[in-house]
Amino acid sequence: VEAVFADLRKRAGLGDQVGDRVVYAGCSSGGRGVLVSLDYIASAHAGLADVVGLLDSAIWLPLIPRAKNLVSFVEQTRLAFSLMSPGEDFLGKECLKIYNGDQQWKCLIGAYRLPFLRMPFFLTQSQYDLFGISMNVFGHFQPSAQLNVDEQRYAEHYRTTFVKYLPTPMLGSGTTIYSSACYTHCTMTSNEFFSMRADGVALLDAVRHWLSASSAQAATGWIRDRCTGFDCGSNEAQRPLVTGLSPSEGPAVAEPSTVNTPTSPSNWQPRFLEEYPLAICNDGSPAAYYYRQGSPQTRQWLVFLEGAGWCWDAKSCNIPWKIRLGTSIEFPRTPTAVASWASGLRGVFDSTGRSPFKDWHIAYVRTCSNDAFLGDASPQEVTAAKRHEPGPGWHFRGRRILEATFTDLRRRTGLGDQVGDLVLYGGCSSGGRGALVTIDYLAESFVGKADMVGLLDAPLWVPIQPLKPDLVSFNEQTRMFFDLANASGFISKECEATYPGENRWKCLVAAFRLPFVRTPYFLTHSQYDVFGITMNVFGHFLPGHYLTPPQKTYAEEYRQEVLRYLPTPLADSGVAVFSPACYVHCMFADVVFYIIDADGILLKSALHGWLNALSASAATEDLRDRCEGFNCGLGRQRPSEHALQFAPQPAPAPIPAPAVLRVATSTHEDKAQNLLEQVATLLV
Repeated sequence: VEAVFADLRKRAGLGDQVGDRVVYAGCSSGGRGVLVSLDYIASAHAGLADVVGLLDSAIWLPLIPRAKNLVSFVEQTRLAFSLMSPGEDFLGKECLKIYNGDQQWKCLIGAYRLPFLRMPFFLTQSQYDLFGISMNVFGHFQPSAQLNVDEQRYAEHYRTTFVKYLPTPMLGSGTTIYSSACYTHCTMTSNEFFSMRADGVALLDAVRHWLSASSAQAATGWIRDRCTGFDCGSNEAQRPLVTGLSPSEGPAVAEPSTVNTPTSPSNWQPRFLEEYPLAICNDGSPAAYYYRQGSPQTRQWLVFLEGAGWCWDAKSCNIPWKIRLGTSIEFPRTPTAVASWASGLRGVFDSTGRSPFKDWHIAYVRTCSNDAFLGDASPQEVTAAKRHEPGPGWHFRGRRILEATFTDLRRRTGLGDQVGDLVLYGGCSSGGRGALVTIDYLAESFVGKADMVGLLDAPLWVPIQPLKPDLVSFNEQTRMFFDLANASGFISKECEATYPGENRWKCLVAAFRLPFVRTPYFLTHSQYDVFGITMNVFGHFLPGHYLTPPQKTYAEEYRQEVLRYLPTPLADSGVAVFSPACYVHCMFADVVFYIIDADGILLKSALHGWLNALSASAATEDLRDRCEGFNCGLGRQRPSEHALQFAPQPAPAPIPAPAVLRVATSTHEDKAQNLLEQVATLLV
């Protein structure tokens, strides 16, 4: 850190003039480093510049982990302190007066150190910090894991403790605390920067206000969610920030709202498929879907398959979190538990009322078979595939789960009873891959008089070798899975004619299967798909991980393969392709649905135009970014050609990275905008 600031002073003139301003920022461990070193850097290494801190997910808490064998943050810090021997300058004299002797390590933990910071700062951290919770529950960062009821109780304990240690900004201090109730971690360096909100205030607006405030008093604020329930902040409605940010009397959690709207979490109903004996999870427990009834007059259904990967051999199937995803035992059944689960749904499933499907009937099919809804194997058949055997007693019944779900929907909800009924069938990630492979079969045999179209989110696996030679490629995974799960039931005649015999497994890979799909579909897939890239670079899903230059080179190779296999819609096919050049994965079940664009068109607008097209020709569209450079798709959207947009509150447009930093004018707003654009450049 000292060398970086010394070099910036020498080469860039940082701190040469009175009025220079430095925003010293970091995320996660970087944020913790900034928190500890902020006062020291400001006093000794910034020259004449004014220094303020931008602390993202920087607070560790003195909590006992849920599992006894895990190392707590406190114990980690004790051990790290003895290895690093940080100096008194970093630890801070005021902090050392309180925590001296063998307690000095506490000055490295945000919960203890925050009260002693002298420099103004903007702190953003979620009350349900994903890193803090998953580290204390699983022992490692597991962003894609779902929490069961007991784990959500621990998350509530984590939230209560976090609020306890969150400081109240002193009037006139110039410090702002921004705390959402979303299950997330770093937000300043992700696409969530443009969509995150707390107490209805967008993070982008809060940062802009803090930077442009004309006085320390105006820059002081306390913005935090007060909603109730795990990840409840994801469903908070956005309100504009009109005036200054007023400090509150203290943190508080509001009482649950009693208002029941059509999209309310309390309107979801569990449906366990107990009368369908083969519709079962890996462990034999009954599969389930969750149903939200739409408007009484609607004849439109969205059937969406949950994604969570798959497994293909003993090693991949016996990972603890994969075993947890192979049962329905922990699925919520009571109204309270179901509402708590539903409150965590994002994107087109959120409860804000802005979703294009707010009036539709929705069936959300839970994953519990680890087979992308493609398998049809009994434990005996699984055992017969000896070289891939995951263990005794495993079922792979994804096919039967799909058939039972559609049969049940037809019987209970009238799906397909009338000409003109519309079924939008899709899924995310492994759910999207399952929907892609099965859509023609289901459209022909399981929807009655209804028309079916596809909604395929992040389904495109491409045949590329991993960066590390010891990793299992997508192709090899599929070869092994094909035998393990008896997944030949959805191989179309056209695809099998092209890939016969030992190559039939290719008909489960989107890159090879897409040309044979007859049903119209809307496909979204990022050219820099974060799942595909990180699985081939690290061997597991790491959405928040930075890429080194060699890894970014691999990401560019991956992008070219995606573009190679991304279909070009044929005229009058009714197929739409939406492909941004952003480092993301699923888009429909995420908050990015409302802000992400490709070729300048917002995803929500493109979907609206496709759903409301008057003909197959009008529905056919190819939207893909053509910019250059990793994650280059983050930019300003152009107006959609479609007349209507269904979101009542448009999300703020992302700030483009300026080619040349413009000279700041004399007004606070212009100075703030200039500085914010420079920050945005660094974030990109």
